[in-house]
Amino acid sequence: MNLIVLDTNFLIYCAKYKVDFETEIDRICDFKYKIVLPKQVVNELNELSKNAIKSKDREAASLALQIIKNFEIKKIDAKNADEAILKLKANVLATMDKELRKRFKNDRKGKLLLIRQKKYLNLI
Repeated sequence: MNLIVLDTNFLIYCAKYKVDFETEIDRICDFKYKIVLPKQVVNELNELSKNAIKSKDREAASLALQIIKNFEIKKIDAKNADEAILKLKANVLATMDKELRKRFKNDRKGKLLLIRQKKYLNLI
């Protein structure tokens, strides 16, 4: 079973642009998978839903919190979401963060799940 880890900015982006990432993941993944989030990502979404400067970001964070209710949330001992994501032994990382992508690729031979054209996912 492959683990797919979702990052905060990926979830915000999907909520903002109404990307149905669950359907897209089903479409492009020809392997068994499980979607997992570290608790730090949920904490970041809670913080953004209350304190984001832009109202669109607050709304997107609130929507993302509703969407992730069905996914497994793991408690990882880490100081921030990026560190927690890297500590998970994920096969696939869904993020739009260039620095996190670089660190993930250097750390392991996993795949990246990226958003293309504001509506499609691409597994590279």
